[in-house]
Amino acid sequence: MQLNTRSFLRIVIPFGLASLLSCTSRGPSYREYSITHCDKDTIIKVEGLLGSKPAKAIYLKIQGNIDDSIHISLTSIGHDMGPFFVALPKGKIDTVLKNEIYEDDYNLVYKHKNAKSGILNCEIISLFASQDTVVIK
Repeated sequence: MQLNTRSFLRIVIPFGLASLLSCTSRGPSYREYSITHCDKDTIIKVEGLLGSKPAKAIYLKIQGNIDDSIHISLTSIGHDMGPFFVALPKGKIDTVLKNEIYEDDYNLVYKHKNAKSGILNCEIISLFASQDTVVIK
């Protein structure tokens, strides 16, 4: 079978375009979690935030309402350290935190302290370290 130039280009161009498109930078990664049982401590495993990159910027957006102060942290699995540890007061909560991550898997840890009722929505947004801006609504 002879392969002429036109047939060769029909095969190579689609594969070349596909490989170029797969190398483009990806947008931010979003994860959303709701904590509805605010009277109980909760741990949520968050996997695959880093992917194949060495570091990423990460945002933690927390919104909701709570009847007493609480603690929320994002900690490395197997460690008590991580990019975020925040104590939040009772009432309406609308806060955004920023840091960097260097590991792939984390635990989102909610400690209720004396809280009995409320609801919290937590959004985790991870960016490649070279992306320095994100619009958080």
